[in-house]
Amino acid sequence: MMRAIFRAITESHLQFYIDFFSKISQTHVPTLIVSLICITILYLTRVLVNQNPRVMKIIRVPFPIELLVIIFGTLASYELDLESEWGVKTVQNVPTGLPAPVLPHYSIIPEILGRTFSLAIVASAVLISLAKIFATKHNYKIDANQELIAIGASNIFGSFFLCIPATGALARSAVQESVGGSTQMVSLVSAVIVLIVLVALGRFLQPLPKACLGAIIMVALINMLKGALEVRNLWKVSLIDASIFMVTLLATLLLDVDYGLAIGVLYSLLVFAFRMQYGRVAVLGRVRGTLDEIKPLEDPMVDEVSGIKIFRLHGPLYSGNAESFVAKIRKAMISNVRVVSSYLSPVPELEATEMDETMTSGQQPSSGNNQTEITVVTRRQDQATDAVINIVQNNSLLTKAGPRQAKPLRAIIIDCSAINFIDVVGTEKLLRLVNECNKKGIRVVFAACSDSVRDILYLSGVAAALPEENFMSSVSDAIDEL
Repeated sequence: MMRAIFRAITESHLQFYIDFFSKISQTHVPTLIVSLICITILYLTRVLVNQNPRVMKIIRVPFPIELLVIIFGTLASYELDLESEWGVKTVQNVPTGLPAPVLPHYSIIPEILGRTFSLAIVASAVLISLAKIFATKHNYKIDANQELIAIGASNIFGSFFLCIPATGALARSAVQESVGGSTQMVSLVSAVIVLIVLVALGRFLQPLPKACLGAIIMVALINMLKGALEVRNLWKVSLIDASIFMVTLLATLLLDVDYGLAIGVLYSLLVFAFRMQYGRVAVLGRVRGTLDEIKPLEDPMVDEVSGIKIFRLHGPLYSGNAESFVAKIRKAMISNVRVVSSYLSPVPELEATEMDETMTSGQQPSSGNNQTEITVVTRRQDQATDAVINIVQNNSLLTKAGPRQAKPLRAIIIDCSAINFIDVVGTEKLLRLVNECNKKGIRVVFAACSDSVRDILYLSGVAAALPEENFMSSVSDAIDEL
């Protein structure tokens, strides 16, 4: 069903762009001229008057150019007879009067309940998104509950007058913001004006060209589209966040607000799952000349603690990354090898028998699949000799061994300070690792565990396989104890 819906959406929007570019040569020139004149007047007035601090100090309030465009556009259309003589489409019929209130037809609720539920979800998401956009732009806070109560109350009231369900509108909100509206009084004045138009002035707007209305919306959205320039700052901070911004923006521009929102949410969820699965594992050491300062080994002032491997996982330990995390620790169990910090990848887990054979033969375990290059560094404890082992995609091995062996591994410290939760699969992998280390005489220590993580380790049986003293309050305390 989802495939059919996606296909229908794709085909309809693809057909729209095909028709647009194939018929662009048939553009109605008079309508184009009206649009260009209105856009030029609106944009120049906004830039030279309403956004000019010197002019605003004199006139104090924004110049109502949008209202003047509507008035003079209507008069020009009426005097020049743009619709009959030049074929420019106008508003024509504007319904007047208010419908009498009636009770909704409750009998159709079972038929439309499913569709109205999805409509309510999309409408609420669009409303909150627009509210956050303008709140961020004008530096104020919003209450999501208050916004939802307001939109719900307005829709309940409008249902007695057979109104279409309402939500936040990007174009209308941008127009209101562009003319200087900043309080609820603007909405009240707009509602009163619309009421007057519906009751008495509707017939006077019939000659108004639709191109004038389109130009007002287009110019109002220019400031919103300038927000796309924010991607430059996002690009500097995070490439992933910049990609989320661009995917959502392009989907909104090319499809629609509701489709853009849905695509943006789905893409964000995929990125979140990717980030969780490929969490970063930092390999830690002690800062040279200190006793309690622990930092990643990438720092040239950090030395590896003799006979101890220290790991810190940034993020949760769950089924998506537990196997890779434990596999990385198993690699460190090989004598005289230091594994550098990196991001987790789907590395197949080594069985205990494979590890025993590998440690006996003195060879490095290699990954069975083609992964990106992994660099592990062999370092003597006295820092006299370094050697680098590069495991590349074709699984070739280039090794330059040091002349002396480092002290054998006696302990592994897992820094849990950055782990917020562990699922069942994660505890199973940890329990298996602890049992293997116990057989090899390697002590496993958990440091800086939060209360929730510690409870999970106790309930899953991981803590039962370790003595109580293997749980330390900090990494530095664990090093001192070992």
